[in-house]
Amino acid sequence: MRVISRVFCTALAVVLAVVSFIAVVEIALAAFSQDAWLVDSRSWFDTLSGLTWSSSGLRLALALVGVAGLLFLVVAWAPRRKLTVPLSAVTTDAVALSVRRREAEELVRSRVTVLPYVTDVEAVVTAERVDVSAHATRDDAAVNGAVQASVADTVDQLGLGDVERRIRLRRSAGRVA
Repeated sequence: MRVISRVFCTALAVVLAVVSFIAVVEIALAAFSQDAWLVDSRSWFDTLSGLTWSSSGLRLALALVGVAGLLFLVVAWAPRRKLTVPLSAVTTDAVALSVRRREAEELVRSRVTVLPYVTDVEAVVTAERVDVSAHATRDDAAVNGAVQASVADTVDQLGLGDVERRIRLRRSAGRVA
């Protein structure tokens, strides 16, 4: 959902920048008594005073503003993944500690990547589980055991408690780091 939010906000920013630029140019042209680009400033008052609530242009403009407002609300209130993960092993009644999810994922990645034969690691940490997908040039029991032990140590050091751990080891033809 963050991608949709970023794209939507970027598109909105571009539209606002273009409209603002056009408004500034139109105001400057009107100030210097030049011909307008899009809207004739001399007829603004007459045009606006002649509009009624029943005119189709005004209704279309209001509908577009309403739809844009609803889109803002949908994007703003859309559920997102939590940014932090509670540290249940460290939490007491008086203090509740948490760690940033991205930092926990980066720590798991860095601890597993330094293992022999491991070439790439993907990690996803949530409050319920830790998913690790490691690519290694060998897929024997020693590498698998080292990856599992490294993930277990890291999860225990983070204090994530008894979360489910899903560890996948895949064989890759990549170079040994």
